[in-house]
Amino acid sequence: RGALLDVTLDAALTQRLKALGLKHGATLYMTLLAAWSVVLSRLSGQTDVVVGTPVANRGRSEVEGLIGFFVNTLPVRVTLEDVPTVSDLIAQVKGRVLEAQAHQDLPFEQVVEMVNPTRSLGHTPIFQAMFAWQNNASEELRFEGLETRLLRMPHAVSKFDLTLGLGETEDGGIAGEIEYATALFDATTIARHAEYLREVLTGMTAGQADGSTALSQLELLSQEAQRALVDGGLHREPHNLGRPLHAWFEERAARAPEAPALACDTEQFTFGELNADANRLARALRAAGVAPDGMVGICMANGSGAILSVLAVLKSGGAYVPLDPEYPAERIEYMLQDAKPAVVLTDEAGRPVLERILAAMPVEARPQVIDLQADAARWRSLPTENLPSNGVTPQHLAYVIYTSGSTGRPKGVMIEHSSAANLWHESRRQVLPGERRRRVGLNASLSFDASVQSWLQLLSGHCVVVIPQNVRKDPVLLASYLRAHRVEVFDCTPMQLEWLHPQMNAEDTARTEAVLVGGEAINPAQWRAWAAWESVRLYNAYGPTECTVDSTLALIVGDAPFLGHPIANVRAYVLDEHRHLVPPGVVGELYLGGEGLARGYLHRPELTAERFIDNPFVPGERLYLTGDLVRRRVDGVLEYQGRNDFQVKIRGYRIELGEIESKLAALPGVKDAVVLAREDLPEQGEPLQSASTQDVPVQKRLVAYYLADEATAADAEGLRAQLKAQLPDYMVPTAYVRLEAWPLTNNGKLDRKALPAPGGDACVGRTVYAAPRTPMEQAMAGIWSQVLGVERVGVHDNFFDLGGHSLMAMRLIMAVQDMLGVDVSLRDLFEGPTIEQMLAVIFAQSEEDVFDPA
Repeated sequence: RGALLDVTLDAALTQRLKALGLKHGATLYMTLLAAWSVVLSRLSGQTDVVVGTPVANRGRSEVEGLIGFFVNTLPVRVTLEDVPTVSDLIAQVKGRVLEAQAHQDLPFEQVVEMVNPTRSLGHTPIFQAMFAWQNNASEELRFEGLETRLLRMPHAVSKFDLTLGLGETEDGGIAGEIEYATALFDATTIARHAEYLREVLTGMTAGQADGSTALSQLELLSQEAQRALVDGGLHREPHNLGRPLHAWFEERAARAPEAPALACDTEQFTFGELNADANRLARALRAAGVAPDGMVGICMANGSGAILSVLAVLKSGGAYVPLDPEYPAERIEYMLQDAKPAVVLTDEAGRPVLERILAAMPVEARPQVIDLQADAARWRSLPTENLPSNGVTPQHLAYVIYTSGSTGRPKGVMIEHSSAANLWHESRRQVLPGERRRRVGLNASLSFDASVQSWLQLLSGHCVVVIPQNVRKDPVLLASYLRAHRVEVFDCTPMQLEWLHPQMNAEDTARTEAVLVGGEAINPAQWRAWAAWESVRLYNAYGPTECTVDSTLALIVGDAPFLGHPIANVRAYVLDEHRHLVPPGVVGELYLGGEGLARGYLHRPELTAERFIDNPFVPGERLYLTGDLVRRRVDGVLEYQGRNDFQVKIRGYRIELGEIESKLAALPGVKDAVVLAREDLPEQGEPLQSASTQDVPVQKRLVAYYLADEATAADAEGLRAQLKAQLPDYMVPTAYVRLEAWPLTNNGKLDRKALPAPGGDACVGRTVYAAPRTPMEQAMAGIWSQVLGVERVGVHDNFFDLGGHSLMAMRLIMAVQDMLGVDVSLRDLFEGPTIEQMLAVIFAQSEEDVFDPA
């Protein structure tokens, strides 16, 4: 099914295009094809584009007088990578067109046969977009006694996904239409595509018509459309960001000193008690020399002491640096040497680790240590009143959290008070509105930035319930803990909620008000399951540590995952590799700015300059390169598409692992999926290519890991077959490892390094030859052998893997119909391309008295 949309280019633009082509000895057709290729490349994110184009194919004088349809289709490949200027592009297109036209006698069907691409019922082979140039003279039909006029018939068919048809008009302009498949595009989308083409053509001819314009500078969007995206990427709220965080806490403590503020196991603290203890400890920190922007390490297990320490550090004017005692000693040592805290706060859990690390450090480099238990007499005797400000402003650092570094060196992210304050105000506005006090679970280590979202709720007067680390790792214990401590709001990762959800009973659900899910992407199956959890508000909270925990927020509703809109005062742009705004629906990298942006990386100015760039759209502001691929819908909602650093190369093909994961996770019975490119061999059993492990070269291959419902999920062969129907061969994993649960890090995220190497039984290789067994199978094998021109065909061999294509498929179907007298469709062969599968279709469609399956 298809439709048409009219396209017109005015005479002035047409004249500039002719002048541009004339400069390079190119026709108007070649120049327009170059522009159409740029549009297709930008929309698809591909730098290699193949466009079909029809030719009259009447290059010989012998056929000039013949009536008939001689038209042939030429696939023209346009490569936009490493093409610096418009001039270079036109030259390439000119050369490719002339090469193609020199071979226009070769039927397109034979090109398909020789290339033998992976087939799909969803699109045509070789190319899916066409450009048709109509340069035939249009003569008016004249009949004696009759008056004629041209009628435009209703158009309801599209032969390809997209076809641009253009030709010159009598007024010196260009006119035509875009024919499009209505299953893929709507009229408003195609109207935007026409505008993109016009904008590219305008950019190609801007200034001097010499083609010197850089290809990277061509824009799809007009200035007006760009401004709309820039303005639409920011929702402002007049939040009060002019106070440091601890000032809001002190105000709450003064208003309700007897209200519960903190709970951990059997410990309970009121706001008055917590504020008094934090003031005592803050005075000890100031006495130790802590000043604004000064670093204070916190090396202790999650508990009341950790939250007390956070508040004390803020009150002292310093910035806290979490040092998780469960981290490897080498990592903690690096963080101490990098942050150089003047003081480290610790407790009985962190003391042994800290003592071993400090003992190996030079005496002059060791920070002062305050042990909350061992040094209690020292700091608990200090005054309890709130401290003077010590010059702390909202622009001073509140904390520094270390994240993994791509170079192997952890990097400290510096977050200021005002950034965290904007996050807190937004949680009050969107997630926990009103003045009712809730019990909020802190379900993360201080070293994980999700913890910030939880302890900030103290500023709203809520009671923070600290969940111990050993409880967070066990779904039964966690559900029991949430129930026992009457937790109404908590945060978790998708992995945690996946195994926690079944543990939640009606009583838990009735008590739970909201859950923030973040840290990793939510797959479609999880989203659908949680969207049906009507009694609980679940939010997809997305954001990198560099942008203060959460940058976007979305209520989990509907059938498909999305990130939602940016929170107030946070800018979100979707840009291409040249840092141009991409149109709605086009995948690009997400750049974040506005409130919430980190100051940068501690002691890493080069890395800060690389990842935090000047905002090209708003002078004086900065943007952070997230590395996350997203697309913005027309309604402004952002949809997550994967990571740009999860792109791998297999056999020369660039592959986005996230695309494979989403397809696998959407298969029946599959709950969740992760795909890795591994270079290790199977741990046991037969290797993929050979019967001997010594003969197998170590090479990168795709391995799929998945959680599944045992009753409904297919086995490895079945999963591979389903994926092969949706993905190119090079994107289909060769090994499938089923797991009962994901290995998790201490932060509740997937531990990719802990995923096991696949055993031999997980590998799916080429089908082992299975000889035909019954007379029916033997007869079918004979037909296949004759049609394919191969000597031996097994009952499990794939028709297309053996070299079959659409023309052969039609011959095969006709032969089967002649022999058996039954109807077998081309779709049947595509969906079941083996003898065994085709016979199953035939037996299912035939009368029992005609065929006996035995």
